[in-house]
Amino acid sequence: EADIDALVATCLDHGIRHFDTTYRPERIALGASLARLGRRAEARLIAWNFFRDFDDSATDLGGPEAYREEHLASILADLRTDHLDELVVHRVADPTLDAAQESLAVRWQSAGHVGRLGIWCPGPAFSTTPTRHAYAFVVEPRNAFTPAVLHPDPVEVYGTSPFVRGWQLDRLATSLPRATVADLLLRHAAFHPPITHLIVSMRRAALVAPNLASLARGPLSDAEQATLTRLLAA
Repeated sequence: EADIDALVATCLDHGIRHFDTTYRPERIALGASLARLGRRAEARLIAWNFFRDFDDSATDLGGPEAYREEHLASILADLRTDHLDELVVHRVADPTLDAAQESLAVRWQSAGHVGRLGIWCPGPAFSTTPTRHAYAFVVEPRNAFTPAVLHPDPVEVYGTSPFVRGWQLDRLATSLPRATVADLLLRHAAFHPPITHLIVSMRRAALVAPNLASLARGPLSDAEQATLTRLLAA
């Protein structure tokens, strides 16, 4: 608990307000930490439609489930809150279920339980979908390993997975220090092209300041971009 509280407090103290909780154990841990710290009002909570519970040894984290009426109370209880600042709809590849969960999310929003709605990876045709108006933002991978989706109309983008996985850092950090590679990958994800928010997985409070320092350096220079390109091609 002390490590979690230190991480959450350090984020808040450094101006990081958004907390993404894709999976249920993350929701439970964050809700408990914010309650212990008494700092729920400072945070913006992002929740998703993943409901499987698991521990650190799990290899199967489970996939998304279409939102149902009972899920709202479960999410609120996990996060120990009476409202969600932002809710992400992850489609489940079933048109009927997806239409139903989108309608339900909009109803939760209209009732004041949810602030803003986002959607996971809607693709470049998002601007022409009938439900486009319901969503304030999209969430999609943004990193040097994945081509960025170019949306034809303006939309807020929450990027994820700047490092993809930790082993990618280790693989690239052969000719450069790991911290340097992390800096290049983080700034590439945030600025090439620019996005609204970057969701970064951090397990230790000590990572907060270095990551913020990287972002403060802004976009990669031509020389830095060339260095990253060489690393990726190796």
